[in-house]
Order: sequence, then C-alpha cells, then structure tokens
Amino acid sequence: MPAIQLLVLPGAASVRRFAGSVRAVKFPLLSESFALANFGFPPPPDNNRIPMKRLANHVSIHPYFKIRPGQEAAFKSLLPAFRARTASEEKALYYEFSVNGDEVHCREGYVDAEAALAHLANVESILRESANTSDLIRLEIHGPAAELAKMKKPLAELKVDWFALEA
Repeated sequence: MPAIQLLVLPGAASVRRFAGSVRAVKFPLLSESFALANFGFPPPPDNNRIPMKRLANHVSIHPYFKIRPGQEAAFKSLLPAFRARTASEEKALYYEFSVNGDEVHCREGYVDAEAALAHLANVESILRESANTSDLIRLEIHGPAAELAKMKKPLAELKVDWFALEA
C-alpha cells in the first residue's frame, strides 16, 4: 500500500505530535522548513524512486503534426489505425498521441534503429493518408549515435532533427 504523505507548513514543529513519522525537508530558497508526515504508514522504499533503466539501443521518434483548418476530425480518425498497426510490432516500446489545439505529437519508442525503421514502413500508408489533413512541422529522432547513423540514409529525404544521447 502506498504511503499517504502530507506537506505541512510551516516547519516540522506543527507535526511533532506525529513523532517518528515526520521528516523535515529544508529548501534553500525558503526560510521555513517543510515537514512531510506519513501518519504511521511505512514510507515507500527509496523515497518513491524507481530505478532508471537504460535500454542500450533505444530510439525514440517525435513527429509533430499541424492539422489543417477544418481537418481535425479527419486527422483524428486516423489515430486508431496508427495505434492498431503499431500494436502488432513486437519491438515497439511505447506509442501514444498528445494534442495541443491543432498540433498533434506522437511519442514513440523502439528497441533499436531497425525496429524504428520497420515501424515507419509499417505505418507508411497511414502517414501518406495523414498528409491530406496535416503537415509534418517537426521531426525529432533521439537515440545512441550508432543507432541514429543506421537511420540517416533511409530517412535522408526527410528534414530530421537528430538528437544523439550523451554517454
């Protein structure tokens, strides 16, 4: 069961009656200490920190689409087809859309460059259809330099912003 935590102001003094379950936290820019009380529930291990896992060759693709005026319904009707097609890909790690007005971003990740290129081939017909209702305004690809190098020639016709991971 997750711990219930409460942020109490000002300082730990106001929650001293919960002895043993209060941890004061000092913020350098603030004059008061804050206290976190968990009311007797055991704190989660390692302060809720989930260990980060690095996928050695992980590549993420970040396309940004601008929907043309009057084409929102037509563009959004393609999203289930993108999801369904991608769901069949064993090496897809995540795939989801977010919307900001008339801009749509697809956040997608693959185990390596080969998987990312296979995905692009898999959804090519839907991408072509989406070009009737939107414009690709930005395309970022993130990953290890060696994986990005595998993608540059096949994607040479596209304007891609390449982001190489720092070691």
